Amino acid sequence: MADLHYFPKDYVDAKQDFRRRGSSAAQFGQWQVPSATETDLFVDHAYYPAEDSGGKLFLIFSGVHGAESYAGHAIQSMILEEILPRLKRKATGFFLAHSLNPFGFKHHQRCTESGVNINRNCSSSPKLYKIDNSASLELTRRFIPRAPVDGLECHLLKQMRREGERVWFEDISLDQFVKTAAQGQYASPEGFEFGGFAPEPQVRALTWRLREIMSRYRDVILLDLHTGLGDRARLHLLTGDPKACVHPELFRELFDPAQDKALYDFTAHDVEGFYPTYGATNDLVAELVTPQQRVCALTMEFGTLGHDLGAQLQSMNQWMLEHQGCCFGYRDDEVRAQIKQLNLEKFNPSDPSWRESIVFIARNLVQKVLQRSGSLT
Repeated sequence: MADLHYFPKDYVDAKQDFRRRGSSAAQFGQWQVPSATETDLFVDHAYYPAEDSGGKLFLIFSGVHGAESYAGHAIQSMILEEILPRLKRKATGFFLAHSLNPFGFKHHQRCTESGVNINRNCSSSPKLYKIDNSASLELTRRFIPRAPVDGLECHLLKQMRREGERVWFEDISLDQFVKTAAQGQYASPEGFEFGGFAPEPQVRALTWRLREIMSRYRDVILLDLHTGLGDRARLHLLTGDPKACVHPELFRELFDPAQDKALYDFTAHDVEGFYPTYGATNDLVAELVTPQQRVCALTMEFGTLGHDLGAQLQSMNQWMLEHQGCCFGYRDDEVRAQIKQLNLEKFNPSDPSWRESIVFIARNLVQKVLQRSGSLT
């Protein structure tokens, strides 16, 4: 149970712990996130630059979705304590951004205080915020009551019907619903997966910092830490736009899905059920590289609920309840507390074996990738 100490008690504990561990960085800093209700929201970041130019820069992000910050913090803490002291700094740089959504971390929700999903908000171009996904807004209108949440079953599931193995919500299949609603939209905070009208303050700061540090490296590798989707305690490696986000030669140098199958599953873009999203951190990093640079921007997703239909419906129910609650409130404090607790357990399971497993897997994967790159003693 040695790795359990990497998991923080709460946002304040995590913030203090990261600052203690990351203070050895050559360049340590923090961006304060403005808030109407809070005074202590910060994104801390630690940069360990390579001694020479032209090598590899590893980016490790956590807490893009606030409630997922616990596992992200644990893995970043493990990296800071165990792996970075062994890093060959001559040609390898490391940059860690901690808890990119501190409000969501503190209040155990995925979105920011303004209702923005950071993983639909990331772009260096204003074109992102002009994308039209009116079909998603129509689903919101149909299936999210404009009223406080009054129980633990969402309105969407009350409209569910089954035809054999297929699930429908009125005339919309489960697959259609997810692929439409999960992409992101930029018209209304009340709609599913709102990506904002402009970059969130921490996204602006992150973009500026990445522009500043990325240019001196040939290769840029992003590992963005998430929890929730997929088989329990199984690591799933995902990407955004496959052409832009994954340089095939660099991927082959660092990853071998067949050899590494004990550690992770790699979800390629052409598998059944894959759907594109807008404004992910993967896409931002890919936007910022030059034609002379190689990029490998991946999401590390540790599963919690599973892949079967029951798990999918449980996840959908919690997604809908949280969304309605963030937009329209809760009937009372008891309902709010119950939904917050369910949401926290979904993204930060209390099961010690799950926690031990994901740190173990992350440790082995990061070490393997660094060893393949020649970056580890």
